[in-house]
Amino acid sequence: MEGSESERVFDTFNLNPQLFINEVRNAVDDTVDGAFEFYREKALAVLGNASQDEADELNKGISSISSVIQEALDRRLDMWEKYCLHSCFVVPEGFSLPKADKSDGTLMDVDVLFDADLDVQLDSLREKLFLADKEATKLRSELQLLEKQSVLSDKCAEYVNEAVQLFEENSLPDMFQEMQKTAAELREKIENLRVKRTSEIRQDKIERMHDLNGHTFMHQRKGFSRIEFKDVLAFVADMKNI
Repeated sequence: MEGSESERVFDTFNLNPQLFINEVRNAVDDTVDGAFEFYREKALAVLGNASQDEADELNKGISSISSVIQEALDRRLDMWEKYCLHSCFVVPEGFSLPKADKSDGTLMDVDVLFDADLDVQLDSLREKLFLADKEATKLRSELQLLEKQSVLSDKCAEYVNEAVQLFEENSLPDMFQEMQKTAAELREKIENLRVKRTSEIRQDKIERMHDLNGHTFMHQRKGFSRIEFKDVLAFVADMKNI
């Protein structure tokens, strides 16, 4: 790549592909070395109070494994470096640098390649995306709240349907009619008892007048004693059914 058109173009933009590749390879090597050093410390900790010979043997084994892995990694990194230099960091055919400005004879400033309006539009788009994400989060919260309210509404509707079903099964008009019928029967039985009691009182007066006309035997007032026991039981049963 040295001395090529690609190198000249990258130098113009103050870019160095080889420096980038070297930094990547150094970072990989540091990561691998750190990993094996960590492995060595953990292995020694597992061995505990190991002798110096055992520690040396462990270091040799780890070094051997590290060498094998490092060699394979270096081969792959060499291939990756060649691919980058010959494919990724090659200027496309027909590419040309900005030509000199005829008005003042100087090269075009690299900054003109950056569109300030485009940067403003990108910033505006980022802000809109942030606001949209915030609004979406709010909408998700409201949706969860609506789902909870919907569940509660379904429960309430279920309870109302059960109440309506019970109302339909036990119709109030039928209950009122049953109560009216029972009340009518109760009034009829009370009226019969009243008539019977009136008749007994009248009969008792007749017997007293008969006693005053010449019969001197003791007469015990009858009262409710003339009411039959089955009538009393029937009246009590009616009162319990009310």
